[in-house]
Amino acid sequence: MANIERGEIVIEIDHQRIIRDSKLGHVSAGNSPVYFYPLDSELRSRIVPARSGAGIKPVWFGIASIPGQRVHVNPKAMKWRVTDALNDDENRNTLAQVKRAVREAQGQLRAVSAEISGGEPEQSGRLSSPAELHNWLYWMRRLVDSGHAVCVQGREDMPSEETLRNGGDIRIPGDPKIAKAESGDIFMKPTPKTEPAAV
Repeated sequence: MANIERGEIVIEIDHQRIIRDSKLGHVSAGNSPVYFYPLDSELRSRIVPARSGAGIKPVWFGIASIPGQRVHVNPKAMKWRVTDALNDDENRNTLAQVKRAVREAQGQLRAVSAEISGGEPEQSGRLSSPAELHNWLYWMRRLVDSGHAVCVQGREDMPSEETLRNGGDIRIPGDPKIAKAESGDIFMKPTPKTEPAAV
């Protein structure tokens, strides 16, 4: 897969929130953004118009699927990144469709351009301590386990939620080191936001 480095644990936001519509009498998934605690911000979910039922904006019809943002953690290098799969070469056609749909909707649906107007710039930074590594992996694991994200790479390297919540050791893939953290590190202060990476 494009833009995924070796040694990274990567999840893609894919929020399939259930919406019960008593008036229409059906249940559908929502495609909503997901709050990611370590960055104190929302990340865009994969948008699949076909699974959205009555809640989808008409501008997205005709687009099979818009990939969600991805969270990458490299435990060995102690680095994190948030990327947008829309910027990958393999999604060039989808990005063109999204930009065209947003242009056509200007004036009709003012909120659309704020929701998504193309690929988001990459954000990146360093993890300052094993505690911060635990924090990121815990919240990534929670999103995957709760069905709000899918693991794109490194699921076998992702410690269990219980291990992370209780301050257990994390074995660094391909490295004999162990990252130790104390119980309670999962609620540490969010990572300061960084400037988007230069393109």
